[in-house]
Amino acid sequence: MKNFRFFVTYAIVFLSLSLVVTFLVSQPYGNEYTFTLTTGPQGGIYNPLGKTIGEVIESTFPELKVEVNPSNGSLENIERMKSGEANLAIVQNDIPGPSRIRTIAPLYRETLHILVRRDLPLREFRELDGHRIAIGPENSGTVNLFYRLLSHFGLTDQSVEIIHMDNME
Repeated sequence: MKNFRFFVTYAIVFLSLSLVVTFLVSQPYGNEYTFTLTTGPQGGIYNPLGKTIGEVIESTFPELKVEVNPSNGSLENIERMKSGEANLAIVQNDIPGPSRIRTIAPLYRETLHILVRRDLPLREFRELDGHRIAIGPENSGTVNLFYRLLSHFGLTDQSVEIIHMDNME
């Protein structure tokens, strides 16, 4: 846990400094600039992380203001970036974006855990066929990854019963 905290702290500092340099270089000196950071669902881990990033930037550079907005997840964040609604987004690292969107810094490695009830004799992903599966909210990176896994293992969203749940359920 100590290594994880160190890594997150390092990532926040690195990301914050990268953002600050980018925005300061592109803005006339002395002007106040507000940019929007779109994060993830309320109750998830990305929204508090985004708030922390915003606090670090604002405390270090008072002329920069960060507006942190929660979202349903990575796919919505990409859309907000494409539309200009957001200047910065936290996005799951396996979500493709258009060529004009760039990765500044990976925060950490994404993993997907698949948990099954102990009384089910499932040992492989393919054995999920015909079962009810609870996954994250629509437009989240988790859902996108899960659909790609279904396809990879020869399953479809018709071969399983999918229940979308928010992060608080």
